[in-house]
Amino acid sequence: MIIAHLHQGTCFANHFRFTYHVRMTLCNIVICFAFFRFHFCCLPPGDAG
Repeated sequence: MIIAHLHQGTCFANHFRFTYHVRMTLCNIVICFAFFRFHFCCLPPGDAG
């Protein structure tokens, strides 16, 4: 059971290391998109240009 636990931890570490860059990139895209939507929705009507 200890060996299985260590193996699971190693797989989790490898998965986290593999997806860290992708997760951060997606996070930045979501934040940028959310900020754009927030800024766009907060603009008065007809004042976007």
